[in-house]
Amino acid sequence: MSTLPFRVIAATILASACWPLQLGAAPDTSKAVGFQEIAIHPGQLNLLGVNFLRPLLASGAIDNIATTVLTDNDANFTAKLAGHSNLWVEISNGPGSGASSRIASFTNSTITTEEDLAGFATNQATYQIREAHTVSTVFGIDNNIARNTDPSSNEVGLLPGNVSTADIIWIPTSGGFIKVYYAVTAPPFTTAGWKNTAAGNADASNTPIYHTEAIFVERRGSTSLNLKSAGSVKTGPAILGITTGMNFLNRVFPFGVSLQDSGLGDYLTHGNASTADIVWMPNGSGNYDKYYYALPAPPFTTAGWKSSNTGNLDKGGAILTTGFILERKGGAANVLLISKLPGEDSE
Repeated sequence: MSTLPFRVIAATILASACWPLQLGAAPDTSKAVGFQEIAIHPGQLNLLGVNFLRPLLASGAIDNIATTVLTDNDANFTAKLAGHSNLWVEISNGPGSGASSRIASFTNSTITTEEDLAGFATNQATYQIREAHTVSTVFGIDNNIARNTDPSSNEVGLLPGNVSTADIIWIPTSGGFIKVYYAVTAPPFTTAGWKNTAAGNADASNTPIYHTEAIFVERRGSTSLNLKSAGSVKTGPAILGITTGMNFLNRVFPFGVSLQDSGLGDYLTHGNASTADIVWMPNGSGNYDKYYYALPAPPFTTAGWKSSNTGNLDKGGAILTTGFILERKGGAANVLLISKLPGEDSE
């Protein structure tokens, strides 16, 4: 099990990420809004990512950053962040743009992050703070967002039930997965609502799903569902921390980005199907298509993106799915995921 993609590897600022540093107010890295529909197929573990952000709560310029403490003397975090939970911060300009961390605590002028962001930002770099999605914001507080793909059907929501019968949402953690389901009332022990499979009748509706995380939906129901999602569209890069093993990643961007254009090839281990890092993308059948960046091996293999089962065919045009798995063969690293809005010129 890998650690979470939120856990950026502490380092000096990425030299290859050359976005210009702009001083002053934080540019909004979610200029557009939109929606998407994600298919949930019966009888399988569906890997998916919710590729929209929740509204911006606070932004500004950093007056000082030291390990896990970010200071903005003009922030007024106490007022802006009061009543909000599952907070995360992102560096929004400069060479470290896209690096992010969960927030452990805050005062009126400081935030303390779970990860060390000092290597990704300098004084006067800008930041943005948002709440993470939760089980209730993605699936509905009453389990009423996913719908049967047949317009004539009245089926709404994931299959409710108990630990053994309900659809299960698998949310990755550093030690495994949190598993959440929608319970039906079973007096006197269980009330209806979102529950953690390991926490009895406690309300699990506020369980966070962070923007870099892919999740699984174990669909025990017999029909296909569409999960609709809407919100702010992230622009600019995303820096994801990966470690050896299987990393469950969110595509972050709600529009298609190809392997060739994603930037992943600049950061992953190149090789052959046995030695290279592997990108696993669900294909809707319960299985995965696997891709890697090949080293040239004349006369049979040219350099570039290949599939594990199609020889030397160029697969750079394969579109990243909303959620994907990155099987890291090497050690811990940061990868830079890039995209652009449709019709927007590359930087």
